[in-house]
Amino acid sequence: MQKFNSPGDIHFVTFRTFKKFPFFKNESCYELFLSILDKLRNELKFKILGFCIIVDHLHLLIQPRVAANSFAAQNPATNEFVATQREDISHIVKKIKGVSSREREGTRQVIKALPTRAGEEFSWQSIKDLLLV
Repeated sequence: MQKFNSPGDIHFVTFRTFKKFPFFKNESCYELFLSILDKLRNELKFKILGFCIIVDHLHLLIQPRVAANSFAAQNPATNEFVATQREDISHIVKKIKGVSSREREGTRQVIKALPTRAGEEFSWQSIKDLLLV
């Protein structure tokens, strides 16, 4: 699959926690993650188009505003930042993968990949508002 890393390209990023630990079951952990995500969003200059957070994994739909060779999913600073915020969770991110899309149809498929049905069980998602479903 061809990878894109230009301004405006859309990236579907997903990761699960170490040993599927239910990290996001705790609302304070969810709030911590949002603060980290907001800091990274500002530093790396990307838009958050949608997200769905389940107890042991999450999905993000992001769009960089500037080109970058190393993005958040490939950046070890992500775990380092988490470690500075809370020492006992620095190992939480186990597996990160991403899919990039430049074409409209590819973007539509990426949006459909966000698990809205599973997300209905949790208040921590945005995709229903984006899709008007």
